[in-house]
Amino acid sequence: MNLNKQIIKDIFKEALIEVMEDRKHLFQEAFIEALEDIGMLKAIQESDDELIDEDEFMSNLRVRISELARSSASAV
Repeated sequence: MNLNKQIIKDIFKEALIEVMEDRKHLFQEAFIEALEDIGMLKAIQESDDELIDEDEFMSNLRVRISELARSSASAV
């Protein structure tokens, strides 16, 4: 890697860390959205072509995400 690419990489890392520290809510929102998308994809892949109630699914998914967030926070 040449010097310019390394400088850009270092600046990007610093900026990302700063956003994660200073704007945790933005990072958390993006992370939760990603988990919801992953959960939806997994549910679709595991389904037996059975229809489920979207509100019930999202409610259950949010409970699981909250539990995961609490366990992650207590591990830190």
